[in-house]
Amino acid sequence: MNQDIVFGETNNELSFTNKHSDSPIASFTISYRKNKKKYSSVWSLQVLNVTQTEEFETDIFNLNTQKIEQKYSTILVPNLSYKIEF
Repeated sequence: MNQDIVFGETNNELSFTNKHSDSPIASFTISYRKNKKKYSSVWSLQVLNVTQTEEFETDIFNLNTQKIEQKYSTILVPNLSYKIEF
């Protein structure tokens, strides 16, 4: 089976012209600051996409069905940080 690559600018179609619908994504940050005479220390916990909303990731061409399928992913990102400020 021989398939030709079709680029986004073929047949007067432009890449990135279609926009996906907006998705509400909730994130939060909790910080704890301890002030000293010469410095301050800050602990922070940040969590991105707390509600685990599905987000569009990419388009994939399925060779079995000969159709373009959209792939969605759900990513919860925790971030723990420590900072010293002088």
